[in-house]
Amino acid sequence: MKGLQKIIWYLREYLAKEFVAGMYLSLALFLALAIVFNYSVNFESRILGNQLGKPGFFWMNMAYYAVPYLVGCLAVSLFTRNFSYFKKPGFWLVLGVFCFALSGDAFYNWYQLFDVPAELGYLTTKLTAKVFRVAFYLIPLLLYFLFVKKRRGGFFGLTTRGFDSRPYLFMMLVMTPLLIWASFQPSFLRAYPTYVFGMAERYLGVGHWVTFVPYELFYALTFMALEILFRGFLIFEMEKYLGEKVVIPMVVVYCTLHFGKPLMECISSIFGGFLLGVIALRTRSVYGGIWVHIFIAVGMDLLAFVQEEYSWASGKL
Repeated sequence: MKGLQKIIWYLREYLAKEFVAGMYLSLALFLALAIVFNYSVNFESRILGNQLGKPGFFWMNMAYYAVPYLVGCLAVSLFTRNFSYFKKPGFWLVLGVFCFALSGDAFYNWYQLFDVPAELGYLTTKLTAKVFRVAFYLIPLLLYFLFVKKRRGGFFGLTTRGFDSRPYLFMMLVMTPLLIWASFQPSFLRAYPTYVFGMAERYLGVGHWVTFVPYELFYALTFMALEILFRGFLIFEMEKYLGEKVVIPMVVVYCTLHFGKPLMECISSIFGGFLLGVIALRTRSVYGGIWVHIFIAVGMDLLAFVQEEYSWASGKL
């Protein structure tokens, strides 16, 4: 129970200082409208996704992530009456690096670099996409760390100093039955596992596990990088401009990142992102967030994989 007590203490202490009812309600309304709009017209997949490979796709992605973050910042400014950071180049530099990191792999269909048999095309595409995504998440941060931050302090929360595993272990314990329940829902099984088995396994003459395990390792790396980007870089570098309210705009754009996922996953990302943001802010570490993020993401894939394997074995697929 100490893990639960720690989480409650972090949240109570943060909200006692930073909660502003009007700000939270206005952003809740904005996110509700954004979610309804996205899931009504399938904006992320049908509209934005249709621009894939076109010259303007990269800039559309930049705007797609910048706008919700700036909406969150505007809400903070309106209710704190502080607009000064909008005039600071450092604020825009951090936002630009963040949006570039999320949008960088939109430059090119990187999997086309490799000439492989058609039967291995899907597997190669999935693995290559993960590698380049991790690279684009982390390389801009590394350059910022070397040339702007000039190695002062740690690498955006990647530290074990002051790290307490108990809150995160409690979160994973609570999430386990919820993930198991979700794995039996049709909407969940339509989205997971994120890797589809087929030609590669038949071509190589191997079982599904042989391709699933390496894929999941690369998949897990993307969430490690994503956690450093959102709860490390975006929290700690924007804190100097937004103070401890830095968590709020991060949550807004984090929700946007989950458009295209099952609806309940998108909604839960608001609460999960807020909780992980507060804990990262208090502990100055992203290690626990990495644990939780990988546990949830890989866990969802693993549960769906087990369901699919059972269906194959029983002749349902």
